[in-house]
Amino acid sequence: MPDSQANWDSFLAAHNETGVDVNGVTLPVGGNESYLSPEICATLLGRVNGKPVILDALGASVDVLAHEAIHMRGESDEGVTECAAIRAVPGFLVKRWGFRKGSRAYKQTLLGARSYHARLASQYRTIC
Repeated sequence: MPDSQANWDSFLAAHNETGVDVNGVTLPVGGNESYLSPEICATLLGRVNGKPVILDALGASVDVLAHEAIHMRGESDEGVTECAAIRAVPGFLVKRWGFRKGSRAYKQTLLGARSYHARLASQYRTIC
């Protein structure tokens, strides 16, 4: 797993994954391995390990994780994948990450996911 931004960039180049701000890759689509950028990974690991994290960043990281999970199910279309991912985030926060629906932390994390989604390139926002 790439552990620095330079290693991540090299990993992306070696796998012909181009684009601005690629934060996750599933190779191949439908496969059983996904790779996350060091920034995304660090945020998720921080939360898992009980360390304080920036909730906006956690929301973006959960969206990336959900996005790659959808690719692992076999969906290759980026727009379909991202639409399913952003729709899955609210439930994911409650069921998998221990947030209480409606809490301030839940709302802030969800806002972070939605803000991240809104900044994605157009091919990720084709259907929702």
